[in-house]
Amino acid sequence: MNIFGLDPVLYFGEFRYSPGGAYGPRLQPHLHLHYFYTGGAVITVGDRTFSVARGEAILIPPGTRNHYRFSGTETTRLGQCSLVNPRPGKSAAAALRRPPAVVPFTPAMRKLAEMGYGLRNATRPADLRVRAHLGMALISTFLAASNFLHEEKSPLPEVVGRVKTLIDTRYAEPLNLDELAKAASLTKAHVIRLFTRHLGQSPIDYLWQVRVTRGIELVRTSGLRLSEIADQTGFKSIFHFSRRIRAACGIPPSEIRKRQALA
Repeated sequence: MNIFGLDPVLYFGEFRYSPGGAYGPRLQPHLHLHYFYTGGAVITVGDRTFSVARGEAILIPPGTRNHYRFSGTETTRLGQCSLVNPRPGKSAAAALRRPPAVVPFTPAMRKLAEMGYGLRNATRPADLRVRAHLGMALISTFLAASNFLHEEKSPLPEVVGRVKTLIDTRYAEPLNLDELAKAASLTKAHVIRLFTRHLGQSPIDYLWQVRVTRGIELVRTSGLRLSEIADQTGFKSIFHFSRRIRAACGIPPSEIRKRQALA
């Protein structure tokens, strides 16, 4: 399920609120992921109230009227990743109408947030693409931790979930459509049809998305050589790896690593 649509625009920001501060109420057109470094807040979203403390994150769906009352005892440092005017598909839009979710702000989320914030004033197209991918990775990490998109009454069909789990856990192996269809006990055409219907992309496209996402993560966070990362994430060669990363981010993996070191 894709909540981002085509050519998404994402921003990062940080704000500080004095003890006892308040904000709102206001109608929010964007999707906000808030994460609290210090302090906390009681947030009213529509007719529901949520208490969020330091070390936690909350997803605020678009189209809601919100009010914030910040900690009365300490300064609140609040980070924010915003998806501007999201245009999700029908199923994702239905998911975004659910009440907000609150989960721990994990070290992985914090790392993505810090990298995105480092590009908050970016103007070059390549940097803007990197910032957008960091924002999507951060929000996707939150969604996975909260299970936000898949709490529907009708979960993924068992065969689709089986194929997705196979890809998520064995993406480094030379998987192909024949193996995925065999795992689902279906024809290749049927697997493609079901997977695309429920997840918005073919199983092979999803496989390469997982490989690219994991590859970018290792480029930024590990000391492995690029050839080792390519091998560990299922790419045929370092040239194939570099081509896919450049297509996703607009810059090669060597440049991503260079910018991460500078940041």
